[in-house]
Amino acid sequence: MAKFLILSRGTGEAYKQLSPQEMQKVIQKYMAWTDDMRKAGRLLHGDKLRADGRVVRGANGKMTVTDGPFAESKEIL
Repeated sequence: MAKFLILSRGTGEAYKQLSPQEMQKVIQKYMAWTDDMRKAGRLLHGDKLRADGRVVRGANGKMTVTDGPFAESKEIL
C-alpha cells in the first residue's frame, strides 16, 4: 500500500471567528476523523511541526526559504 504525507498548514484566521461551542465541534469532528483513519489502518502517525523547520516557497521561477513553520523571530520582536 502506498504511503502519503498530508500536511495541513494555515494561519488559523478562520477559527478566530468561531464561538467556543463551534470550535469544540470542529475539534470533535477532526478527532473523529483521525480516530476513524487510525482504526482503518490509514493513519500511521500524526504530530505537529517542529519549531526549527523551514518553509520553502516557489513562485515565478524563484525559491525562498524562511524560518518556519512559525513567523521569523525578527518579525515577532
